[in-house]
Amino acid sequence: MRDRVSAKPNRYAVYDDSHNFIRYEYHERADEPTQEGTALSKANLLSDPTAGKLDGVETPDAALSLLGRFNRGLGNEYVWEKIQNTYTNVFGTVGTVNMSGGSYSASATIYYSDSIDTSGNLMNPSSFNLTYSEYTAANAVKGKYWKSTYPYGNSDVYFTESNAPNATSGGADYYVMIQAKKLLEVGVVVTSYGYVNSPTSDAYPPAVSDGYTYTALGQFGAKVQIATGSYIGTGTYGASNPNSLTFDFVPRLLIMLGTTTNANGTLYTSVVFGNYNLPGRYCIYCDLLSTGYDANNENAFSGTNTRGFAKKSADGKTIYWYHTEDYYAQFNGADPDHIYTYYYMAIG
Repeated sequence: MRDRVSAKPNRYAVYDDSHNFIRYEYHERADEPTQEGTALSKANLLSDPTAGKLDGVETPDAALSLLGRFNRGLGNEYVWEKIQNTYTNVFGTVGTVNMSGGSYSASATIYYSDSIDTSGNLMNPSSFNLTYSEYTAANAVKGKYWKSTYPYGNSDVYFTESNAPNATSGGADYYVMIQAKKLLEVGVVVTSYGYVNSPTSDAYPPAVSDGYTYTALGQFGAKVQIATGSYIGTGTYGASNPNSLTFDFVPRLLIMLGTTTNANGTLYTSVVFGNYNLPGRYCIYCDLLSTGYDANNENAFSGTNTRGFAKKSADGKTIYWYHTEDYYAQFNGADPDHIYTYYYMAIG
């Protein structure tokens, strides 16, 4: 958005009915306002800093259209983390390195490059054969990353400064030597520049783009939701007395842990009654439930038998269950000597 810049402020042209020019007139407001009001300008309608926060939109209409996406539902937006990797090379100390040797006629292949990749490999390297008699050729690696096939099987990468002393030769093994430092590792510093969002899932590329990497995090509304809580058993059970829990979201899995506290205050996390050993936990797989009671037989119910029944509401947010054995099996125990507390966690 831009302000109008006039070379002749307040000048108006006067025309007749046939649009023939008559004259110019200059007009100024002379209404003696008691309050000036807010000026109609770019700074007040859509300033550059505000437009920059809204993807650089140029008009108030475009800004309002962008904000309308959030009014329709923030959960529909896709999110990416915007990061940038900075690579820091770690070197050993500078020293003299043998580039070739073994005999007067022996040679080694030298590979060299201006740069290395994030794994420490030479990028688009050039090469030459280095011999004792032509040792001055080694000066080509000054200011470069390089590696040599000497000794056999060597894969170390070195860097020689551009102002390093020239290569030398000598020794009983006919060495060609130059000053260099060994590359030890390529360190990565990851800097996060916050998050970006879009109503479409492919708005940002998954790989490096414009100097940044965009890591897809999915939709706002598709994130994992967790609810926890507890209730105390009431001592009822059966089809006429089901238990239920209602959540703000549709649960996929409901996990419950039964505990009991006796008159002495001792807490147990499993419930044992006579010869009937009841598991102290339930798992209800809510995706397998229908809106009517079905015997689950290790389908939706884990921790009970076919006398356990469960269903969900039409919107999926309420889970109901009952057991025909007794109120302990239903996770709704109660007796004068114990307090039965049941803890639950719903994951959606």
